[in-house]
Formats: sequence, C-alpha cells, structure tokens
Amino acid sequence: AEIAQNEALINNRNVEINKICDDVKDIDSMFKQLATLVKEQQVGLNQIENNLASSSMAVKEGRDQLLEADHY
Repeated sequence: AEIAQNEALINNRNVEINKICDDVKDIDSMFKQLATLVKEQQVGLNQIENNLASSSMAVKEGRDQLLEADHY
C-alpha cells in the first residue's frame, strides 16, 4: 500500500512537472512574440523619426525661401 501511494505521488509530481514545463514553453513563446512586436515597432518609430527630420529640414528650407522672397 505504501509503495502504491509513493508511486501515485511520483506520478502526480511528474504530471505537475510536465505542466510547469509546458507553461514555461508557453511563456518563452510569448516573450519571442513580444520581441518580434518590439522590433516591428522600432522600425516604425525609426521611420517616424526620419520623416520628422525630413519635415523639419523642408520647413527650414521653406522658411529660408520665404525670407529671401520677402527681400524682393
């Protein structure tokens, strides 16, 4: 009876350990997906930053042209 009880405990622990392993694999997958999303957003942020820099230069050039035209 004691051996059967110990075997049952061992089996229960193995089931729980397997559940924990599956949960860890799920968490790993979620972190990999999160890393992918962060990379994708970084690309978008870089594009926004480049667009802002280009816009800023275009506005400065336009302002300079308006100031020059004002002299005429």
